[in-house]
Amino acid sequence: MRRSILLSVLMAVSMPALAVFKCESHGQLTYSDMPCSGKQGQLPSPIAPSDPDAARQRAASERSQLERIEKDREKAQADFARQRQQKDKLALAHKKKCNLLALEKKWSDEDAAGASQLKTDKADAARRRARQKAERYDAECRAD
Repeated sequence: MRRSILLSVLMAVSMPALAVFKCESHGQLTYSDMPCSGKQGQLPSPIAPSDPDAARQRAASERSQLERIEKDREKAQADFARQRQQKDKLALAHKKKCNLLALEKKWSDEDAAGASQLKTDKADAARRRARQKAERYDAECRAD
């Protein structure tokens, strides 16, 4: 009699759960046989060890799913690297343009300083060009 009670208790305790839920709460993952609120996902039911064909099919299915996930991850990484490279190229082009504008501004300032000794019309035109170069430089490069 004792053995049958002990055997029935052990069988009741060791029976697998029919449904297993994966719950995420406050950044922690928990597993339960009861549905939870919030993000949840039901885990696939376990395969009985006596069915090797179903186990092989499921393993093949999971392997192909894993390969697809890996390809998607690699593609996302490649896209991110490509975007980063493009962003770096744009930043370098902008820096080169700003350096060129700074040189033009410097040269215009030098021309305006040298022209102040000449006729007033030429000096005014040189100062105007220098001011325009400075404004263009400020508009394109000082906003950074």
